Amino acid sequence: MNKLVVGSRCKVWLSIMLVALIACSNSEKREDYTNQLSNISVNGFISASVIDLKTNQSLIAFNEQKRLISASLTKIFTTGAAYDLLGGNYRFFTNFYLSNSKKPSLIVKGGGDPTLGSDRWETTSEDFLFKHILNALRKNKVFEIHDVVIDDNLFLGVSYPSKRNWEDMANYYGATPHALTYKENTFRLTLSSPKQVGKICRVVKSDPEIDKQFNCLVKSSSVNKDSAYIYGHPDMDQWYVSGSIPAGRTSFVIKGALPDPSNTFATRLRLYLSANGIMVRGGVVKGKVEQYSNKKELLIHQSPALNQIIKVINKKSFNLFADHVFFQMALEQDKQANWDNSSFLLQNYWKERIDKFSGVFYDGSGLSPFNRFSSDDMVKALSYIYDQDYSDEFMSSLSVAGEDGTLKSLFKEDKVLGSFIGKSGSMNNVLGYCGYLTTQSGNEYAVCIMVNGFSEPFSEVRHRISLLLKDMMQNQ
Repeated sequence: MNKLVVGSRCKVWLSIMLVALIACSNSEKREDYTNQLSNISVNGFISASVIDLKTNQSLIAFNEQKRLISASLTKIFTTGAAYDLLGGNYRFFTNFYLSNSKKPSLIVKGGGDPTLGSDRWETTSEDFLFKHILNALRKNKVFEIHDVVIDDNLFLGVSYPSKRNWEDMANYYGATPHALTYKENTFRLTLSSPKQVGKICRVVKSDPEIDKQFNCLVKSSSVNKDSAYIYGHPDMDQWYVSGSIPAGRTSFVIKGALPDPSNTFATRLRLYLSANGIMVRGGVVKGKVEQYSNKKELLIHQSPALNQIIKVINKKSFNLFADHVFFQMALEQDKQANWDNSSFLLQNYWKERIDKFSGVFYDGSGLSPFNRFSSDDMVKALSYIYDQDYSDEFMSSLSVAGEDGTLKSLFKEDKVLGSFIGKSGSMNNVLGYCGYLTTQSGNEYAVCIMVNGFSEPFSEVRHRISLLLKDMMQNQ
């Protein structure tokens, strides 16, 4: 037989054997990943999916269609849609007017800016904003105003979503969007605790001051941990504080959700103007810009660009900003923003882009325990975003494992540092990770692992997930 023919046949057989060996190796590795996933929790529910971003081939599919509580992983769907529907350069605006009279009123039209009064940027801080308003009044030779009129009618309907836990509503992380959100809708409540364990603590002050009475049921504890929660609703005159704080603290601060952000804004502005030479003869009034036909525009305050806001949402997992973006998409698309409209829009957005999308949304932050999606939904969304023009901008908003954000404590070893970017999500007995994973051989994967209802220690479940992800980084 011709040597060339024999050589060619050998090469073919070698190629077949090599493919078979690779297939066998991949099969064994997938089986190993499946075993690792099964061992994450004995009695918890697990959904995991991993796909190759170049080939779209599945590497892991473990209960990938099972819908679970998503927690803050929900923010990926919200911010991914926002880059498409609003754009990274989108900005929120707050409009200031003067009524046309000898003693004009200062009229403020809320535009749903989540950053107004926030200390995260210099141009959004209270000091910068109030100086801007003061200088605009002086430039227009206005040294006396009648009322500060607040138009906070942009978002109509119930301010709190129906599918949210009672214990979350009055705490800072549960603050909800308002037309005139201010200082991230957060107040600081200072408590004082007795040295003796098990004794009732005392409320010292709130900052900003709010018009509520606090019934303090918080007890002093030997545990050095903040376990105090605020319970209340804007329509309640008396709020409750329950739980525990460390014993022997003269000043221990917990954070709550402002019951009336627009009133807080207007009250502080009124005091500032009065202290800086602008006489305010009246008080704070709520109304509508349309009531003032002969108004004059004083100034327009704009927020940082949306891409900067989304970095806070994804790296810090900030609920309020996420829900504001959730509302704003519905406002721009349908001219009406509320929890139902925004949920409908986000769900339909992803249904139109993902085959067999099963996700259900009740907010944009993931704070509601009724949000649900599968790991298959998530990796398909990540894959979709990966192929869009805004993908680099979106990916830069994610937490870099071992370096920043909520993933800072993961994968700090030099070999895997920066190999995973994404989001974490957690609440009671819920933990999940999703994002983009790059292996040491250069392969790129979209990843989602979620665990619900586990009884193991939170740290142990997190450790087992991190071991699996690290195995993928080093061996794929």
